[in-house]
Amino acid sequence: MKKKWWLKLLLILAGCSAMALFVSFQLSKGSETRGIAVPIMYFFPFLLFDFLGWGIMALFMPRICRKLQEWIPRWSLLFTSHILLGILMSAVHLIVIHKSWIFLWFRLLKPFSGTAVNSYPLHMYQRMSMFQVVIKWLDYDLLIYMAIVGFVYFYDNYHMVKEKEIKTSQLRAQLAQAQLVTLKTQLQPHFLFNALNTISAYVYESPEMAVKMIAGLSRMLRFSFSNHKENEIPVASELRLLNLYLEIEQARYQERLRITRAVEPEVDQALVPALLLQPLVENAIRHGISREADGGEIVISARRNGPDGLLISVADDGPGFQGDAEELFLRGIGLKNTRERLRILYGDRQSLTITNGSQKGFAVRITLPLKTAAGPDGARPEK
Repeated sequence: MKKKWWLKLLLILAGCSAMALFVSFQLSKGSETRGIAVPIMYFFPFLLFDFLGWGIMALFMPRICRKLQEWIPRWSLLFTSHILLGILMSAVHLIVIHKSWIFLWFRLLKPFSGTAVNSYPLHMYQRMSMFQVVIKWLDYDLLIYMAIVGFVYFYDNYHMVKEKEIKTSQLRAQLAQAQLVTLKTQLQPHFLFNALNTISAYVYESPEMAVKMIAGLSRMLRFSFSNHKENEIPVASELRLLNLYLEIEQARYQERLRITRAVEPEVDQALVPALLLQPLVENAIRHGISREADGGEIVISARRNGPDGLLISVADDGPGFQGDAEELFLRGIGLKNTRERLRILYGDRQSLTITNGSQKGFAVRITLPLKTAAGPDGARPEK
């Protein structure tokens, strides 16, 4: 804390010295127009005392302003209080400066000055009473006081707004995180119940297949839980998670379920929302492939979309859908949940569209901003 006070004092001394030197230069030049060449250094001590007085008072002004604002919340009364306090502080400052200038000039500097300097009208301060000095310069000092007060309140309000923006941003981020967690926890039981329902159908008909599917589900859940804290994972990790899910479904549908993957190697490390593909593929199987006697094909693709975008699509050759596409988001959980998570994570930089094929089939297309994983792409599932 002491270092901070010393730093403030040094800054005030440097700033006051610079202003005093600048004004001294202007006054010295002005004296030449009157035919009296007064050196800069004769003005400098007086002006330095003047500016240092306000500089030192400025150290205490933030505390004074904040206390007054705390005690007097009404701005009209606060302004009046500052006017009265400004008059008092200006008067004290002018009296101190008046006495200091007389002492500096007539006791220290005048005996060593030349005739030209002696004739310069600095001696007018000796002839003026303290009351006259206060009346003459009060408006100037009061203006300086109000300028300092205005700066203090501007500085405080600026930082108050900034802090409010930061807190609002943090609250929004916390809210978005809470919403993502809620959506993700909503999705995981939905998948789990559907998978267990599928497995239960084979417990009596084919116990060996049921055991195999349970083992696959166990591996998938283990891999999913290892990444449960992450909102985004690399495409490669998302595909491994999807493959574990597809092992369960292919054990059920066997040759009726055909999967084609068209993933560009360069997007393996691109980040996507965790559990993005699984509900889309699950919808394609339940509402597309399962309704066809001969099954069908699901094409999963991921590629660059321009220089800074990622395009992901899941398409099947099932019967497609009829009616308004927007109604599909009102049914079930998968599509609605996916669209909401995309909105929270990426805002307007994402899109999710659903379309029918030219003859048959159903496709979901997702565009995202391209972000690459900086580190490893997550835990690997046990084989």
